[in-house]
Amino acid sequence: MRWISGRPLWFLLPALLLSAFFLVGFISWQMLDRHKHGQIERDIRDATRYRTNLIQAFWIDAILSSDRPAIDNGLKALGASDPNIHHLEIRGRDGTILGDWHRGSDVALRSPDNVVNEEAIQFDGRTVGHFTIEWDAKPIRDARLAGIGLLMRWFTIGSLALVGLVMLINHFMLIRPLRHLMQKVARLRADPDSLPDALPEPAVMPGELRRLSSTIEETEVLLIGQTEQKLHLAAAENKQRAAEESAMEKANFLSTMSHEIRTPLTAILGYADMMDGTPLNTEDQEGLQMIIKSGLHLKRITDDILDFSKLDVKRLALSPEPFRLREFLEEAILTETPRAEKRNVELVLELAPESPPIINTDRVRLKQVLLNLLSNAIKFTQNGRVTVRTVSFQPRPSDTVGGVPRSILCIEVEDTGVGIPAESLDALFTPFSQVDVRRDRDRGGAGLGLAISQKLVSLMGGRIEVESTLGVGTTMRLTIFADMKGTQKKKSSGAYDRTLGERVPHNILLAEDNPVNQRLLVQTFKRFGYKPMVVGDGQAALDALVASKPDEPFTVAFIDLNMPIMDGVEAIKAIRDGRAGEHYRNLAVSALTADVLASTEWRDWGFDDYLLKPLEKEKICRFLERSQRLGEVEPKMNDTATE
Repeated sequence: MRWISGRPLWFLLPALLLSAFFLVGFISWQMLDRHKHGQIERDIRDATRYRTNLIQAFWIDAILSSDRPAIDNGLKALGASDPNIHHLEIRGRDGTILGDWHRGSDVALRSPDNVVNEEAIQFDGRTVGHFTIEWDAKPIRDARLAGIGLLMRWFTIGSLALVGLVMLINHFMLIRPLRHLMQKVARLRADPDSLPDALPEPAVMPGELRRLSSTIEETEVLLIGQTEQKLHLAAAENKQRAAEESAMEKANFLSTMSHEIRTPLTAILGYADMMDGTPLNTEDQEGLQMIIKSGLHLKRITDDILDFSKLDVKRLALSPEPFRLREFLEEAILTETPRAEKRNVELVLELAPESPPIINTDRVRLKQVLLNLLSNAIKFTQNGRVTVRTVSFQPRPSDTVGGVPRSILCIEVEDTGVGIPAESLDALFTPFSQVDVRRDRDRGGAGLGLAISQKLVSLMGGRIEVESTLGVGTTMRLTIFADMKGTQKKKSSGAYDRTLGERVPHNILLAEDNPVNQRLLVQTFKRFGYKPMVVGDGQAALDALVASKPDEPFTVAFIDLNMPIMDGVEAIKAIRDGRAGEHYRNLAVSALTADVLASTEWRDWGFDDYLLKPLEKEKICRFLERSQRLGEVEPKMNDTATE
């Protein structure tokens, strides 16, 4: 203490600066650590809420019926989608465990780093159960802690460097001149006669001291600003990394659920469609129609959820094709006519004279949007009229490329229904949102139709606008960019064309591991007049190609992507590499898959086409008809199937 009290303040300046920097660093560390824990908790809550929505969409029937095997299988798929999930549990309203899942064999072991979240499962506005999820938060904390530690290391290095610079400035510009002055004063006290005629000019003038103080303050402000900038940059990088991890997690879960749902749905709809053409009594025919209707309803809901997820992770690609506008609109109206007749609603088509005869855009996605708008218009109209019209539309300044206006298609769907309240317009395109839940229940759905439509139209470069007056009606205006040129493709032959095998002969190789789908596809091909060879994996498909007779080569192949031993991707690469024989390098091959994400990758793998389960007869026909010009193998049929 005596040494400190005996020293002037400027001797203590470096020590004070160093202490201040370390104090700021310690406070910053504590603030970052608290921010890290808060962000982790928010991320975990959001992830738990997202999985609760999935459970409400997919397994609400199993929860209501206490179907434990179905719930356990669903929880197993959820747990496999994220390695940070430790335990999943669903309980009923009375606390009864309806299903649970643990990672690993030791279910009693629980790490102190684990975080438990619970969400209520809702159905029709009431709580039917609770979903509990236990997360292993240690990997997330470690990743965030590593980023903060790197930032603090750089902060410490910069602080030490700045303190060293200040100490040098303090020594040469302040301490050494003042020490020299103090020595002169001490000598003067000892011998007053030694005072020189003129005192030397101080080495550091008051103005220079003020400038030095100002420089120190500016440096401190600059250092604080740089620290805040680095903190914001680190937070932005962590947020971006979390968003990418979330998108990858969604994509993996989407791929798994797509395969698990669409595979059994393929058999249900396929066999129901085959039975629809067989003679049945009235009661059996009504039951069959109920199966088909319910299966198509499930397929529509599944497609909505999967499409929304694909759009969310940006894995949906458009497939433009030219088609006639009038035929397209009439087909959409004809599809919704049965529902309109039940509600005594008149459907009217008004085609503007300047409407183009042919447009070039994604027909399937545009029809999906238009049918959704028509369905909503009919749903909210009773004893009225729904009008579908094309209108002339003046391009906005933003609707040009290089100053040249782009071709714009504008379609309006106008109804004379109850209208939409003004306060509900903002939530109209919100996912899982419905204007009137009780009214919407008679049609069903997950509340995703308009949200998906808006995203699809945005993907086409357009928009959907809404005008509504309560008690008068609603107008939905669909505007997209579409080329007004092209030649319409020739329509494929009808479903179950039994002459197809004679007109377009093929030797077909089918690689499918699911026994139910094997039998379904064999019967489908038989109805077209073919007798395919069936194998259960990719390696067996290669062996069949190698062992084929020179006078009876395979001319087309259908290969499933997910198979044991060798999957479809490895099999097609082997075929294109010539491992099945040079003459099979250009074999026409279509991928069979229940994974919706494969629609953006099958060309890169080497397939000529892909068929998404549940399979559509028309798409099978089109591939068989055009497959002759895809490969170099000349078809030579010795045997066609009859039924």
